[in-house]
Amino acid sequence: MSILIIMIILSSASASRAAEFTPAWKQELSLAARAGDEQNALVHVHRALRLANSDSREAFVEILRELASIYQDLGLDDRARMVGDLLLTPAANPTDSPLLREHKLAVRRLAILDAADRIAGADYVLADILYSTLLPSPTIVERIFNQDATADEFEIKVVDRLVRLYLAHDDVDRARSLVEKMTLEVKALASSNPDRNAGKLKLAMLDCDMALVLEAEKKLKSADRLLARSAVTVERYLGPDNPQLATIYADLGSISARRERWPEAVSRYRHALKIVERAFHVRTATKKAILESYSRALARAHRSKEAEKRALEARMLIPD
Repeated sequence: MSILIIMIILSSASASRAAEFTPAWKQELSLAARAGDEQNALVHVHRALRLANSDSREAFVEILRELASIYQDLGLDDRARMVGDLLLTPAANPTDSPLLREHKLAVRRLAILDAADRIAGADYVLADILYSTLLPSPTIVERIFNQDATADEFEIKVVDRLVRLYLAHDDVDRARSLVEKMTLEVKALASSNPDRNAGKLKLAMLDCDMALVLEAEKKLKSADRLLARSAVTVERYLGPDNPQLATIYADLGSISARRERWPEAVSRYRHALKIVERAFHVRTATKKAILESYSRALARAHRSKEAEKRALEARMLIPD
């Protein structure tokens, strides 16, 4: 009898240790599997993704599989396929050469960015998680010694997507906090670089995002001034035909429209459209959004025929 009691105690202690060492994301995944409905399961999967953000790729894969299954149960086949595409991206292996490893990581980063872009309009939480996984995790000291222009450009793109996502959901404080944090980091990195121009483009792009925050805070005059100044810096570094400039001028048009300065809004949207037509590659969704905004501004500026023409052009475009 005493032996049986000891065995029970040992077994319960062992179970307790197992529970203690079960990662939090696994516990959430277990709750998702036992949830009574798919929407409740989705909440637990979202939590699991947040908790596993800095964990292994295996954790990420396991959670994504559960997510794909839930989407299928909900009849959301497009989202299930999107998650499936993520699962199919190549994983970096310890035996890979440095070049191959970097290539695989770059492919994966782009796949996550594309997935976040596709889901942003439908699932705020998941888009936030996916974008956030792409932000740098090393300490500021590590980043000072491993500065990479390509990585910087990608990072700024992700920050811009996150800011727009937060603002679309009225999360202005998070948007401002992110821009301020990134600006401090960029200034710290630039101070360690002997190149006097280091970080200037990145700071200008962050100023563009801060202008969006100011616009959301209804500080339209300050937003306009900051964005117009930043546009000059971005054009100086990237050239007049860079797709990012099209977005900046469209944002300037949006601020003019909110200030009901319709001729100015028309001029800015027209400039954005010209850049889109000259640029090497611009997403169809971006061109469509600019055309729609341009059409509305033309209508408010009493140029109805041209407004109808631009609206028709927008309707003819099929987003990528």
